[in-house]
Amino acid sequence: WKMRVALARILLMRPEVMLLDEPSNHLDIESLIWPEGFLKGFEGALLMTSHDREFMNRIVNKIIEIDSGSLTSYSGDYGFYERQRALREKQQEAQFERQQAMLAKELKFIERFKARAS
Repeated sequence: WKMRVALARILLMRPEVMLLDEPSNHLDIESLIWPEGFLKGFEGALLMTSHDREFMNRIVNKIIEIDSGSLTSYSGDYGFYERQRALREKQQEAQFERQQAMLAKELKFIERFKARAS
């Protein structure tokens, strides 16, 4: 009950920004209904960590990923984020492969003309 009361107190303050660490932990299904409904309609900024993917999918509509000091924004739920991130990683890998192939061609070209110059 302490968790419910603490969360209710925070949510009723109507903050512009909320930082929630595992908000679905220690809450049963019945206890999740009220905060989930409130968070769906929350118009402020919400920074949340959670291992509960289903909870995140029901609440979030935008994800900002922080990776290696850069931010990437995804509009959609957590499932959409995972699919888009995988696609982006696949595209980056393909681009890297193309760059490596081009580099290999250029090095081969340099070696060929270097041998003629000597």
